[in-house]
Amino acid sequence: MCASWWHRLAMVIVIACAGLPVAAQVPAGSLQGKLGANKPDLALQYIGTASSQDASPAARAVTVPMARKAIADARDIGFFYVRIMAAGYGPVAPPPAGNPAQNDLALWQSDPALFWSRVDAMFDDLDAAGIRVVPSFVWNPLQFPALTNETVTDLITNPASRSRALLQRYVGEFIARYRARPTILFYELTNELNLQADLDLVGRCRAVSSAPTCVAQGNFTSWQMNGFARQMVRWIKALDPAHPVGTGYALPRPNAFHLAAQPEFSPNGGDLTADSPAQFRNVLATTGALFDLWSVHIYPGDVGPAGSEAAAMQMAAVTASNHGARLYLGEFGDSTLSPYLIAMLHKLGNGMVAYASVWVWEFYQQSTWQSADLTATPPISLEPGFTDAIDMLLMRAAGGQGKQALPSVRVVLTTPLPCTALTGPADLYATASASGPTSASRVLFAVDGVPIGLATEVPFHTTYTPAGQGRHRISATAYAGAASGSSIAPVVSGAAATPCGVP
Repeated sequence: MCASWWHRLAMVIVIACAGLPVAAQVPAGSLQGKLGANKPDLALQYIGTASSQDASPAARAVTVPMARKAIADARDIGFFYVRIMAAGYGPVAPPPAGNPAQNDLALWQSDPALFWSRVDAMFDDLDAAGIRVVPSFVWNPLQFPALTNETVTDLITNPASRSRALLQRYVGEFIARYRARPTILFYELTNELNLQADLDLVGRCRAVSSAPTCVAQGNFTSWQMNGFARQMVRWIKALDPAHPVGTGYALPRPNAFHLAAQPEFSPNGGDLTADSPAQFRNVLATTGALFDLWSVHIYPGDVGPAGSEAAAMQMAAVTASNHGARLYLGEFGDSTLSPYLIAMLHKLGNGMVAYASVWVWEFYQQSTWQSADLTATPPISLEPGFTDAIDMLLMRAAGGQGKQALPSVRVVLTTPLPCTALTGPADLYATASASGPTSASRVLFAVDGVPIGLATEVPFHTTYTPAGQGRHRISATAYAGAASGSSIAPVVSGAAATPCGVP
């Protein structure tokens, strides 16, 4: 009954549906300087390979403005930092020749100066917004093996492997270039690598995929992962002793201790016996050795042996502290203002963790026009206009300044890309937000200045059917109260369309 007004209510007084006063549950500013957001694709948006794009000028004409909008929106919330994929995600298998869209590091391999200049632009924009960054180096363990025709086993277990050498080359260049920037908060080695240890990844892959897609996959044990981590942490600290290094691990599996002793790929199969609290703490201590920040990712239902999500976080925090480390809640979040989300924010305010980052901020994983909030049920991507109630709660916890006195409307025409050839009916999409006291509430789409559709709900969308051949200008103008902002893209229509220049 309340869902229709949740996304428009300024949550600073009462969450009527839950019957919970926000001020009592999440004190204002309780996570100031600690709360961040996962924005994994941020660097890829500057490079041009985000949203499955090909790094072309037309793609970057959309993905870079989307990145800058995400940074500005994050500043409004009060996020202290963003957590990103430092090297991207793909490939997952050796990339086909001439298909850079499957290789996020293709530009680094072919033109490193241009590649780094695009990452420089990300750092400059983050600095201008006062937002710091947590770069995660091994988001997808398949990436570097796939680029060197090796396997994940080679990367993890063989310090002399080609994949390890390529990883170290990339990380070395990244750290040398950015270690003196004020942007770096800390480094993170992996993303949930611990959830892959001790599983039969090769067998699982072959059971559901064709052999070519599994060629870079490999099995490894927790002990081999720990050896890899120790070697990499020592190396990173030698390059930059000034910044901490975190694990990037998720909350250990409920049977992590037993599975480490008897992995899934052992002759008798994996031991799935549930771990005791002592064994849970042992796993944390073993995998966290040498790291400054122990990471856990906790979503609804991730309770470990503690009985609740908040108790699992507290158990992990106390264990880390007892070993001279700090806890980083690298991922948490929910799609609604659930008791879990409110309880986690309230518990985080007591100082038990060093940092905490919500999942996930304006994440357009597959396309420029459809974010994860529209491809999942319930939604998981946080974005102004779509998750306003959660955004307001996060803003309160972060102590964000919120809306500015002088409004600024941000809008990006996310599809079609500039210079697209339209040969039939086309979907037009835009994403919009505002820094002023009123949210972006409508977007007017026009072709050559002639209105063709008004969208008043997220996702802002209309359709357009071109007539004849020629060159046109599609615009999206967003309105927030009396303020407005526009985004324009040239396109061509018809089989004999004229050339088009990317703005």
